[in-house]
Amino acid sequence: DLLIPFRFGCTRLILVGDPQQLSPCVLSDAGKMSNLSQSLHFRLDKIFNSISCESKPSIMLRVQYRMLPEIALFPNEYFYNGKLTNGGTHQHYPLKPLFYFNIETLSHKYDVYKSVYNTTEAKILSQFCRLIILHLSGNNYETWKAIRSDDETIIKTQQRIGIITPYNGQVRKIQNQLKNLNIYYTEMGSVDSFQGKEKDIILISTVRCKNAGFLNIENRLNVMLTRAKYGQYIFGNLTHLKQYNGWKELIDSGTQQTLNIDNTMSFDIVKMFRSLFIS
Repeated sequence: DLLIPFRFGCTRLILVGDPQQLSPCVLSDAGKMSNLSQSLHFRLDKIFNSISCESKPSIMLRVQYRMLPEIALFPNEYFYNGKLTNGGTHQHYPLKPLFYFNIETLSHKYDVYKSVYNTTEAKILSQFCRLIILHLSGNNYETWKAIRSDDETIIKTQQRIGIITPYNGQVRKIQNQLKNLNIYYTEMGSVDSFQGKEKDIILISTVRCKNAGFLNIENRLNVMLTRAKYGQYIFGNLTHLKQYNGWKELIDSGTQQTLNIDNTMSFDIVKMFRSLFIS
C-alpha cells in the first residue's frame, strides 16, 4: 500500500505509525521466511534511526493525551523506554483506573472453529460490565436493576466501554452473555480490531489457563494496554500469564491492585465491583 503513491509522482511522503504495535499479519511460511511481518514503516524507521546526522527524517511524538498517567505508566516504561510524557487534562473518574482479577480456578476450551473460549470468565466479565454501566449511569448497582435498552443515559454509558479479547471464540461467548443482559451498545472485539481505537473503559479477557498463544506477542499486549482512557480492568489467570515476557513485568510492576478469585467467593460480582471504589 505504501508503494502506491510513488507511482503517481509523489515528491514528499509522510509516514505516521507505531512500530511497537501490531505488525502485518503473515500466514504463509514463505512470507514469514521473507520477513514480511516487518512493515515498510518499521524498515524505514530502522534505517533512519541508524543515520548519524543532526537532522534525522524520523521523529518520535512523545506526548500522549489519551490515558490517565497511571494507565500509561507501564506501557511507557516497558515499550517506549520511558520516553513518553503525559499531556492534556482528564475528566473525573470515580473508580480505580487499574485493577486485575486473578481467576485461577478456570479452564479454557475450543469451539467448533478451533478458537479458544472460557465460559465462566465471559460470564464474570459480562456481569461486571453490567455493574459498571449501572453505576456510571447513576443507577444503584446493588439493586440489580434491569438494564433498559431504550434509556439514553445507559446507552451512552455502554458506548464508553470496550471489551478486548485475543480470541474470536471468546468474542462470541461474551456477545451472547451481553445480549442476555440487554447490553447492545458496548463495542467488543479482538486485539486486531481495536488497534487505533480508544474507549473510556477497557475490559480485557485473557481466556487462557495454559499455553500462551497470541498472549505471548508483545505487540498485542501493547495494543491491549493502550486503549483505555480512564479505567482498565483485566480478567484472567495471572499465575499462568506470569510465565510470559511482558505479562510477568506487567503483573510484577505493582501499578495495579489484584483481587484473587476462587471458589470460596462463589464469584460474588458485587464484591468484585466494590474493589474498584476509591477509599
